[in-house]
Formats: sequence, C-alpha cells, structure tokens
Amino acid sequence: MSAVIALMQSKITTLLPLASGLCLFVFSGTALFTIRGYTVTQDALLIQRLFWKKRIPLQGLKSAQITPDAFRKCIRTCGNGGLFSFSGFYYSKSIGHFRAFATDLANPIVLRFEKRTLVISPSEPEAFVQNVRTYIR
Repeated sequence: MSAVIALMQSKITTLLPLASGLCLFVFSGTALFTIRGYTVTQDALLIQRLFWKKRIPLQGLKSAQITPDAFRKCIRTCGNGGLFSFSGFYYSKSIGHFRAFATDLANPIVLRFEKRTLVISPSEPEAFVQNVRTYIR
C-alpha cells in the first residue's frame, strides 16, 4: 500500500508543474486578447486590446443595432468563450457567421458590413449606436 501511495505522490509532483504551467499559459494568452474598450474615429472602429488596438474600417457599414440575444444559442467556432472576453468567430442562426469582440453579453451591438458581421459590447450601447450610425452609407 505504501508503494502505491509513493507512486501516486511522485506522479502528482511530476504533473503539478506541468498543470501550473498550462494554467499560466492559458491565463496569460487570454489576458493578452482582453477587450478594454472601443473608439470610433472618422473612418474606423478601434478595438482596444491590452497592448494594441485592432482597427476595423467603417467603410461598408450597413447597420448598427443593439441585439440583446446576439449570443443566444450561438456556436463558438474558434475563439475565447469568456475568459476576460468573448472574442473570436461565432455562428448563430439569427445572425449567421460573425466575429465577436465583447465583454458583456447583456446588450451587445451587431454591426453589419457588406461582407462581414461584428458583435461588440460597449459600456454605453445606445450612445455608441447613435454615434456609429452617422457612418452608415
């Protein structure tokens, strides 16, 4: 019996650094891609990440609408499903394929472009929609 316990202890001490390293890697990797905010410029939407900004041109924007059920029954095809943000590629029957850059699922905004759809979640959705609608052509 003591041999079994000794064997289990040796396996735990071997796996513990590996598991800790994996957790640190996942935590650090997802923290890098966290969404810190959004800025609308004259020609682009800037999505503020931890150390950089993702620029999305507003050319071809067709609509901007608050859609509370945007993430309801959606499938994450590739991306982060909630650790610091909801970001990546998703699919739902109501929206189709879309890319998400969100932190709050309560009042997401669906931005429809000619060739793509984005879902974002600014802190003040109504004001953001009013602002970005001036760029719809």
